[in-house]
Amino acid sequence: MSSILNSVSRSVLPRVRCAVLQWRLASSAAPHSSPSSSSSSDEKPAEFYDIIIAGGGMVGTTLACSLGKNPRLADRRILLLEAAAGFKPPSTDSYSNRVSAISKGTHRLMRAIGAWEQIEATRVKPVLKMQVWDACSDAMITFNYDDLADNISWIVENDVLLASVYRQLEGVRNVDIRYGSRMEGCELIRDGAEMSAVRLSSGERLQCELLMKRHVLTPSEHEKKFLTKAFYSVCDDVPSERLEGLSTS
Repeated sequence: MSSILNSVSRSVLPRVRCAVLQWRLASSAAPHSSPSSSSSSDEKPAEFYDIIIAGGGMVGTTLACSLGKNPRLADRRILLLEAAAGFKPPSTDSYSNRVSAISKGTHRLMRAIGAWEQIEATRVKPVLKMQVWDACSDAMITFNYDDLADNISWIVENDVLLASVYRQLEGVRNVDIRYGSRMEGCELIRDGAEMSAVRLSSGERLQCELLMKRHVLTPSEHEKKFLTKAFYSVCDDVPSERLEGLSTS
């Protein structure tokens, strides 16, 4: 994600006209002006944003927060389209079973946008040991905290991470969030459109210079059938003998 944010910043600064699908950017230089809708005169003009992010969740919301906090993009209007009806803070009394393993790159990103302190204040566990093996062979690799200068990764509840990012977004003035909004279609410059545009499920049409759409990869049935790798991670420093007997079943 960090590399995506850096490439976006470089692409947007010298005023661009871009269309993006599945995190791929296609841009061409254009002067800054407030564009008008290319639709007929009896239609309501499309509202304009410099950047539209279609799809929220942890990835889209973090991206919106990072772009909004970038001082070089302070004068750009950014819109986040979130399909959820609204944001619900996580419970501090109960745990969620939906968690993510946070890599060092994501850890640096969370610190950069100011969300990591809130995550630490809520709930987080560092990964001290990780073992990965193949179900069809004796191949195995183990990572230990002692072998590295820092934690292998961190386990964070998805709700906790998202809530921490949302709290940072509250102070970002150039980012708007539209809850209950879904993108039904889009018009791209590469397909001949004068200006990139999105059509929402409500029928509203929005124009932008940079369109970013979250793309979720799901394994095919063939891939699911031949998945053979497994792993376990240890978040507490427990004796090795307690981990013996673990299997892939």
